[in-house]
Amino acid sequence: MHAQISQKAISKILLLFSITLLVWVFSGQPASAQVSKVYVQLTGTYNTFVNTSEFEIDKHKFLPGIHTGIGFYLGEAQIWKLNWETGFEVRGFIKEYPFVKSNYTFISFTNKILLEFPITPRLNAEGGLGLDFYQSFFKENEVYRDIGEGVRAIDLLIVGGMNYELLNWLNLGVRIKYGFVPMFYGRKVLDYGGLSEKKNHVNICAGEVLLRFVIFRNKK
Repeated sequence: MHAQISQKAISKILLLFSITLLVWVFSGQPASAQVSKVYVQLTGTYNTFVNTSEFEIDKHKFLPGIHTGIGFYLGEAQIWKLNWETGFEVRGFIKEYPFVKSNYTFISFTNKILLEFPITPRLNAEGGLGLDFYQSFFKENEVYRDIGEGVRAIDLLIVGGMNYELLNWLNLGVRIKYGFVPMFYGRKVLDYGGLSEKKNHVNICAGEVLLRFVIFRNKK
């Protein structure tokens, strides 16, 4: 119950934060509301997971994602930018139990608000928060099933990374992200084939590479 309350509280805080930022961006301040770019982004994410040591993941997976994004200049100097991204990502891992191999998959509808600032004219650093909504299922003996109890539907992430402008319309980047809300509760397989009573919290921790195709760029 405590974990559920905390999850709901965190989600509400991020939603309020996101709405406040967007309202401020779209307010009557011309410099703040000026669009800097619109883009489509393809990602590949190597999904690792952090847990409380007993639950062992047998195979991590590199999985795709696709997003759209819009950036806004902040301030009259138009140096700092605020990017809002939304899209879909796939996450997952393989867990081998006695006599069966389970393929866990998490389809995520993701939303990110990132602050971007230049290091050089072409190299940018970025950081911010993400809010993900999951649909979770697993394949066991070639049959897909809903994971059900033990899986969280919402995650709050912190995101950081860098991107480099290869061409005026193309950026290459890397990111690291960590989820604060345990997205999965796993049990250790005991020697005799049963499951441990202890539930292990499993949090997402992932590295990501991205290709950003800029559809519109407003050069200052």
